[in-house]
Amino acid sequence: MREMDVQITSCDVRGTGTGDSAFGQTTPIIEKASLTVVPLEHPYLLPFDDASFDLVLSFGVLEHVPNDLASLSEIHRVLKPEGLFFCFFLPYYFSWTQRLAHLREDFYHNRLYSKKMVKDLLKETNFELLDLWHRQLLPKNSVSYANYHVFESVDQWLSENTPFKHIGTNIEFVAFKS
Repeated sequence: MREMDVQITSCDVRGTGTGDSAFGQTTPIIEKASLTVVPLEHPYLLPFDDASFDLVLSFGVLEHVPNDLASLSEIHRVLKPEGLFFCFFLPYYFSWTQRLAHLREDFYHNRLYSKKMVKDLLKETNFELLDLWHRQLLPKNSVSYANYHVFESVDQWLSENTPFKHIGTNIEFVAFKS
């Protein structure tokens, strides 16, 4: 992205107390790319001007904010007209891995999303849904795979081409500000 002269702004909530933040933990991608992380002092209000971004990426964040509707409204506010919003790693309501985690009393993802919930949230915040898909059928956080690239290709194929996708770990989407 630097070669394309893309300006990148990264942000994260400061001091969540859980170690689940870019602050106070090792973040190899941030360090490797020499990115500055803007500390967020509020759980969902963003310290950016209206219509200041062409694109917003969210990686495993929306399910952790205390108010997902307010957070989406903020993302909508900071996007320029026709700006794109990509949301990745949103834990899926019918996920077999999430259900297994909950049975083990691991509620790291205590809020799970259905496709209808995503569509309703986007509609309520004036986003237009462009695409929504399933991702990650096989567990990745607790298992190491010898040939990760082959494994990832198989997992992606299963998530795109088989009925098993309906119990995958995540749903992901892209929407735009209309």
